[in-house]
Amino acid sequence: MEQSKETAPDEEETGGGNGKISTGMEMNLTQGTANAPPKYSWDVRRAEEGDSSRFRVQNIDGGFVLKNDINGQQLVIDNCKRAVIAVLDVTGSVMVDDCLDCTLIVGPCNGSLFIRGSTNCKIFYVGQQFRMRDCKEVDIAIYCRTQPIIESSANIRFYPLNLFYPNLHDHLTTIGMSAFGSPPRSIHDYTPTPGMRNYSIIDDELRMDLASSRELRASGISIEHNDSVFIQKEYIDNADNLVNVMLLSVQRNGESHTQFYDRCYRACSEAHQKGMKVVNFSDVSEALTDEELGEILKEEVAADLRSKMIVLEVMVPPPEISKYMEGPMGQEFNKVPLKYQTILRDRFFS
Repeated sequence: MEQSKETAPDEEETGGGNGKISTGMEMNLTQGTANAPPKYSWDVRRAEEGDSSRFRVQNIDGGFVLKNDINGQQLVIDNCKRAVIAVLDVTGSVMVDDCLDCTLIVGPCNGSLFIRGSTNCKIFYVGQQFRMRDCKEVDIAIYCRTQPIIESSANIRFYPLNLFYPNLHDHLTTIGMSAFGSPPRSIHDYTPTPGMRNYSIIDDELRMDLASSRELRASGISIEHNDSVFIQKEYIDNADNLVNVMLLSVQRNGESHTQFYDRCYRACSEAHQKGMKVVNFSDVSEALTDEELGEILKEEVAADLRSKMIVLEVMVPPPEISKYMEGPMGQEFNKVPLKYQTILRDRFFS
């Protein structure tokens, strides 16, 4: 396929002199001349926001489109066919209309992805909200903070999301989401069909054809499980010689969300490489009492110490437990006492 990469200039020359102005919101006054009055950086920003073509992908038939210059604005994808469209930037919202046989990769969206009138598409999406109307035969690998919504749609399939591109972790942090993203447990269907379901939730990963996968890799994108920034549940067919262990990590006093998620992610990734299997996890806030949390952590808990928590249920060979807890996992996670494991499982994994 032919690749077209749209990027925005980092700087723009002014009408007079040799000065240049930033596209940021900081005050930046360029030298005016008799023929050209001074310009401010916010004037340039308004001009960029007024460039509607930059925030629209329209009437594409075949090929590969890469968008990485959205900068939190709204993006519209309209009337595209047989195209692969990758949005590797933070968006404010995304509207998709009348697409056929397309693959859409949409990085962190701080609002909603709304798709309408589209057929036989594959979508890889992470964001705050997802809505769909008048669609059929669509596969969606998704991590969404709220319950996905469909309406007047049929044969819609939801999968866990595997996704990597170089700035994805930073983009997640920008919209307040983490790599500990569970696939949806339920879907809200506004227009259910009597006697049948219009959607299904599938535990397996969503795959693409080999040619499209190679094209994505050439642009630094992967949808493979082993590359994904998202922690995924693993399904154990044979649990013989494995024991179940529950672990808890709590955001530390003075620690930012980004720092907290980073250290949990690094510890999980290293332990996974050594053979630890994550069978359940949850990203939660303030779901334990101070007494419960204090007993698990073996220390008194301050009121501001528990704004974020990661709970893991893992499977490991019995001799390996102490080895894991002596490494990064033991530094970042506490082993949950047996009497609290049922409580946590009921609250977070039911």
